[in-house]
Amino acid sequence: SIDTSFYTGAPITLGGQAFSKGIGAYAPSEIVYRVQAAYDHFDALVGVEVDDLPGVAGARFLVFLDGVKAYETPDMSPGESPRQVSVPLNGIDEVRLVTVRSVDSERGAQVGWVDVLVLSSTRTTLQSDQAFLRDLAGRRAAQAEQRAAQSRELAAWAQQTLATLETRVGGFPT
Repeated sequence: SIDTSFYTGAPITLGGQAFSKGIGAYAPSEIVYRVQAAYDHFDALVGVEVDDLPGVAGARFLVFLDGVKAYETPDMSPGESPRQVSVPLNGIDEVRLVTVRSVDSERGAQVGWVDVLVLSSTRTTLQSDQAFLRDLAGRRAAQAEQRAAQSRELAAWAQQTLATLETRVGGFPT
């Protein structure tokens, strides 16, 4: 479920904190994204929701990048504080978000992947390009002001030099 708990449809609640954005799922589950090397970082918080169902529930969270396990949490229990997942994606084509039942789990569990961020180097590049362009515009403005000041100084020097010459030679013929 997008932005809601898998079982109840309510906000995803991990460690007593409700989250308005995320993916509610049920362990075991697998969510696959084809990112085609367009992103360079994945961040999320993960956890197991508390529910009223009988039996022990728990889950582990795994992230696979192009089929290779890149991250795994230890077993997590309902109500436990969420854990941070942070995985670089440089050049990765496929991201699989997997949840499995914990070792002592008697049943599946409601889980959440919340505050998910998939960051692109393009955005970073664009931000740095904008900063570079602002810096360049500032330097150009400073250079233009410097040239204008030099032009004013040159004009004042020329007027003073002409006045000095005119005084020395007794005026210029007209």
